[in-house]
Amino acid sequence: MVLLALACANDPCPTGWTHDAPRTAHLEALLQRPISATLCWGDVPDRGLRDTRGRFLLDSATDDRLLAARIVHLEHHRAPASGPGCEDRLRVEEANAWAAELRQHGLLGVSDPSGPARRALGESPTLSDLMEWLTTSDDPVPTQLRASHRARCEGGSVPPEAR
Repeated sequence: MVLLALACANDPCPTGWTHDAPRTAHLEALLQRPISATLCWGDVPDRGLRDTRGRFLLDSATDDRLLAARIVHLEHHRAPASGPGCEDRLRVEEANAWAAELRQHGLLGVSDPSGPARRALGESPTLSDLMEWLTTSDDPVPTQLRASHRARCEGGSVPPEAR
């Protein structure tokens, strides 16, 4: 794990993004563990996303407790984007990522009433609720995620903001 963390820490942030060692240390303290990805700071929608190189691009204006929960979400994204059942695997992965993020909100004592899952499903949605939302909702976030999953599974290029 230490080697992975060191390897990731040496992956520079993309142009226009910055690394913030003290803030990274604070997020690791909040999570009570090392983070196994390079954290880069800038202006990004939805608090943060994982880029195609596995770096976490985080919104510098977002509260660190919300970012810690978002990191837990982003760490769930590892499913291969190909083969039979690809879209279903990605949807299950996404539902688990949202569930983990919302659990982390509770552990950190933070709430995000403007978050898309919380706004659509309330304070404590079940995994089943999240799966239904991701599968059938016409809200912008699940609609965008379905399109992203479909494109990834078909081998298309997906812009980072759609992941």
